[in-house]
Amino acid sequence: MGNCCLVALDIIFIMIDLYSDKILFYAGNIPYTKPLENPDYHSVKHNRLCGSRVEIAYNLSDDKITAYSHVLETCALGQASASILAHHIMDKSMSEIISLHNSVFAMLKNNDAAPIGVWKDFSLLQSVRDFPARHASILLVFEAICEAYKSKESKCVSTCSV
Repeated sequence: MGNCCLVALDIIFIMIDLYSDKILFYAGNIPYTKPLENPDYHSVKHNRLCGSRVEIAYNLSDDKITAYSHVLETCALGQASASILAHHIMDKSMSEIISLHNSVFAMLKNNDAAPIGVWKDFSLLQSVRDFPARHASILLVFEAICEAYKSKESKCVSTCSV
């Protein structure tokens, strides 16, 4: 088998790793897509490099997320990230979401361990570590949530990497 065929096989295996059945499941099963009326927090984030766009809206009560919606125009990896987050976001505090953002960021950028507990499915995205151009799409939903929070709450300035 020639080098060209081996390279093609390598690319196929990488794509299978990046777009596993579980990642595609999350990308195809995204909750909270109905627009939220009169949200307390709202943000739209774009990634010009990959063309992704995320619009989020949410409400907080006693620092816990009580309502949430998002509109996603992202690749399957960005959709999977937003979907995993959305499946577990209700009743989570902003400090939990900020901590999760930092954990996913460190998993991708610093090769740290994947989040655990209710957030363990973010480990599905570990294979993206070696593809820095894909990191932004995965992190975009977190950046949108944090930007919306930061616009109203100054305490987020030092803990969100936006």
